[in-house]
Amino acid sequence: MVRGRTWKNIDNRKANEIKNFLLSIGAEEIGTRENFEVWRLKFKNCYITYYSSGTMYATPSEDPEVKNILEKIGNLIGHIYEPPTKEWCVGLDETGKGEIFGYLHVVGVVFHRSLFDEIERVVGNSDTKKKHIFEYWQQIFGDLKKLMGDRFFYLEERVSPEDIDEFNLNELLNITYIRVVKRILEETNILPSKVRIVIDDYGVSNELLTLLENLRSEGAQVIVATKSEDRYLETRLAAIIAKWSQTKILENIREEYKIGDVEIGSGNANEENTIKWLHEWHKTGKPWPWFVRKSYKTVYKIDKNLSKKKKSRIFRK
Repeated sequence: MVRGRTWKNIDNRKANEIKNFLLSIGAEEIGTRENFEVWRLKFKNCYITYYSSGTMYATPSEDPEVKNILEKIGNLIGHIYEPPTKEWCVGLDETGKGEIFGYLHVVGVVFHRSLFDEIERVVGNSDTKKKHIFEYWQQIFGDLKKLMGDRFFYLEERVSPEDIDEFNLNELLNITYIRVVKRILEETNILPSKVRIVIDDYGVSNELLTLLENLRSEGAQVIVATKSEDRYLETRLAAIIAKWSQTKILENIREEYKIGDVEIGSGNANEENTIKWLHEWHKTGKPWPWFVRKSYKTVYKIDKNLSKKKKSRIFRK
């Protein structure tokens, strides 16, 4: 299976160049379906659409020839992300902040600039905000794993549902991000002057900002930005690995906690399967499983024995 691809921030000139290339190799132009679609082509069994927002999307395909064509499109587009400006690239991002199920995953990635192009080809513009089955993330992670070694590795910290129920979430994020940054510094011999570090801005704490400022004073390039994964490969990569880890855990517990034909769902508070599963589990009278965050409104509205609680502060020496 050739997974779908998304490219963003493509101007009309580049889009027309790609369109002409596809038509030259036998793609068929078909009618658009929505007003915000500029053009839509079919190549083999793959549909490639260019949108007025500057986004281009190619659907998944079973045809191996499509993979080569999508790679050629990627080559025509060129770099999706800001090229590396230092010898080493470091990025941090998290997933699981809003879900009802499972851990909060914070991931830090470190890779050498010599791997930038290869990693970019694997990652593409994979959208961690969209819902995908586990196999989608497993395929990307499997391709990334082939590149891992001395020049590319990652660190992960998981915050348990129990701690999320007990403590302020932003404080948990702060200490976890700080711990990951410190682990990267301690477990590598890379000089700060050789590093570009990018952190997705979740509302970073003053303590983390101080740590980053110290790195900047030692020559590191430090970037803290919202929606950073749209511009920087470092945080896109961290977000993908965090998503892979999250979906892997949910996949492992899916069958064990199935109730009849009702599965746990993704854990999104607005997802129908998730809400249905919560109701069905509550009917069993069993205690909530370890992965359910009982402090979340969706859960305590179903279970009247629970209620909104004031989160504890985290006191550190």
